[in-house]
Amino acid sequence: MNAFTDAGFKPGDAVRAEAIGPGRVVLTRTTALLDEFSGALRTNGALRNAVEQVRDEWV
Repeated sequence: MNAFTDAGFKPGDAVRAEAIGPGRVVLTRTTALLDEFSGALRTNGALRNAVEQVRDEWV
């Protein structure tokens, strides 16, 4: 096992990297970010669809 599999990352996962201090980086699966904030804005899914469409363009 390694840190990535221990954290639940799988090959092909899209991640966000955030520096949190010297020599420290936090990786967050982007789908986890969408799930975390899903429902925060009432757009009847339009915002989520737009974000997913833009994300898919980068793949």
